[in-house]
Amino acid sequence: MSTDRQIFDLEGAARYLGVGLNTMGDLIKHGKVRHVHIGRLIRVHKVALDEYVLNSHTHDPAQVLAQHGIAVPDGLQITRRTSTSRR
Repeated sequence: MSTDRQIFDLEGAARYLGVGLNTMGDLIKHGKVRHVHIGRLIRVHKVALDEYVLNSHTHDPAQVLAQHGIAVPDGLQITRRTSTSRR
């Protein structure tokens, strides 16, 4: 299988992101991943998948630890990566 593929069907897009088919369908349905309809077919460009990953935000690690009752040791700083918009 070639890794140079630029346009994916729903199954290929899910495989590329490492998510299930239902999750990929939900991302498409809710407009979180740019895609095109060609007749009844859905196609997703690799760039759209990469944009989704780059623009995804995660929870603040310190907040997640606190929710689980784990204290951050004194002197340890947890920083959160922030993405920059390319628009």
